[in-house]
Amino acid sequence: MEHVQAVQYATGAQRANPANANGSLAVTTTPPANDGVLRRPTVGGFTPSRLRLWPFGTGSDNGTHTLQVVGWQCVSGLWFPSILYEATVTLSTFVGAADQAVIATERFCDTIATTANKGNANVDAVVLSPADNTPAHVVIDVKGSQFVEVRASSGGNALYAWL
Repeated sequence: MEHVQAVQYATGAQRANPANANGSLAVTTTPPANDGVLRRPTVGGFTPSRLRLWPFGTGSDNGTHTLQVVGWQCVSGLWFPSILYEATVTLSTFVGAADQAVIATERFCDTIATTANKGNANVDAVVLSPADNTPAHVVIDVKGSQFVEVRASSGGNALYAWL
């Protein structure tokens, strides 16, 4: 059974546009620990290689947000960020429910448009983008990243499940 939860973002830098979120991406000597950073789990000796995201956010029907997924890998004591995927997502009329991970004032996205050169269709990411007011999702190959950081523009977020 998949465990699905909302990526929790703090106010401030993590909710900024991904191009500016948390400053520029740079090599660091410390592991990433920002809001939206997910550590790949190991369950029964298995470490999943893919991450499914269901983008959602605040705003009106057909409003847009930017979604960015960054992989982090440690090599010789240095943590390297790599953009694994980026897209513009469009909000729908499909909303969450009271007292749930996605609440009734938040809308799921029904359209995911991959940003040019930020993910290859059916290679790096498999996108289901119905554009019919039902939730869209994307399955991303995390390419061995030890941590994955999900970033979104202001008001954006995502549910996730490791596969």
